Amino acid sequence: MKIMLPLLFLFCATPCMAQDSAITHLPGRYLTRTTHKAVALQNGLERKTTRLLSRWQKQEEKMQAKLRRIDPAAVFPTAQVGLPTPLQATGIDDTQQQTLAYLQKHKALLGKSASQLPAATAAYQSLAGKFKYADQVKEYIRLRRQVLQQTLSSYPGMVKDLKTLNQTAYQYGSELCAYKEMLKNPDKIEEKALVLLKKIPAYNDFISTHSQVASLFNLGTGFNSNRTTEGLQTRATVAQAVQQRLGTDASGIETATARRNAATQQIETLKKQFPQTDNAAEMPDYQPKEMKMQAFLKRLKPGGNIQFQRSGSYFPANVEIAGQLAYQFHKKGSLGVGLGYKLGLGENWDKIQFSHRGIGVRSFIDWKLKGTFFLNGGYELNRFTPFRNVQELRTRKGFVSSGLIGISQKYPIGPKLKANMMLLYDFLAERRQGQSDKFKLRIGYTL
Repeated sequence: MKIMLPLLFLFCATPCMAQDSAITHLPGRYLTRTTHKAVALQNGLERKTTRLLSRWQKQEEKMQAKLRRIDPAAVFPTAQVGLPTPLQATGIDDTQQQTLAYLQKHKALLGKSASQLPAATAAYQSLAGKFKYADQVKEYIRLRRQVLQQTLSSYPGMVKDLKTLNQTAYQYGSELCAYKEMLKNPDKIEEKALVLLKKIPAYNDFISTHSQVASLFNLGTGFNSNRTTEGLQTRATVAQAVQQRLGTDASGIETATARRNAATQQIETLKKQFPQTDNAAEMPDYQPKEMKMQAFLKRLKPGGNIQFQRSGSYFPANVEIAGQLAYQFHKKGSLGVGLGYKLGLGENWDKIQFSHRGIGVRSFIDWKLKGTFFLNGGYELNRFTPFRNVQELRTRKGFVSSGLIGISQKYPIGPKLKANMMLLYDFLAERRQGQSDKFKLRIGYTL
């Protein structure tokens, strides 16, 4: 029995020791990536805020000069509240911020990268100041816009300028909302680190205790879930009040329920359409352009496709492999350029021989029709003659034109990957003599 007790202890302790050793160190690039993300968001947010204030000042100066021409006796409203000054905030409501605070007390989890912790903490503290300043600028713009709206809306010549101010304010709010979303969404390295940390009970207790929501309501690990609800309205009290107003008639209750559900659905729809607005006064008086709020790099969509050409039988003589880069200029449309390489496969299964059969450059445009179907068009320059080296491709000699139009279908095959299948018709194929098919079937993907 005395021998069994130590063995039993070792058997029970082994899984715990194995779990601790599995999460002894976080990924080495975790702090580097965290610091880089904070600095990038900080610089981008500072650039957007500076651009907004500069644009806003120019628009007000233009409106002031215009008002002087319309009504020389009118007084342009001055700002009742001055511009906010940049400040240093103590923290932001973000999991990464709390994680860094936890790692300050458990540096052993970082291993050799512990020396990078002060830089990461400083970067997030600076980012907190930028977000706080951006929120103050947004509030200043909102109050300033209200004053200008109340004072100048009676002048017909100022309506267009007021609309421009509204567009500027709404665009900044959308950009600020986008930056907050980027802060909330962890990348692969951050997500891997959080998965490892969440296996530690002490980390989960720290997050629940020190989060801003928990500190606001005095919630922590010792929070008493059985606290009294004296003085608060219960579900039964609310149901009784509804019955007193509507009675016990089933039709009246169904009508009230239907109206409540419709109102809730409408509110949720507005929240999704305008997530950056805090109240009804900030709702735009125009139809915002969704793509205008996206950064340039976010609109670029890389992809590729493959196309086979027969040799008179079922065996493909050539295969064309193409890479492309599209720019999404509208929520339904994109245009781009690409480069294709034609690889010769031989004559049949017994005579497979790889060779350089040609090359091509292309431009294309696609437009969403309905659902997963798109209308496609493009112009291409293709060389169908074999070449031995790159030197032969420096001149345009040997290239022929192709004009394509057709339809495609795109369907998701992963979180960020979409497959597509295109059927295109070359309406310039008749000018060539047997160098390519009129119809082209291409299978590809886009990110």
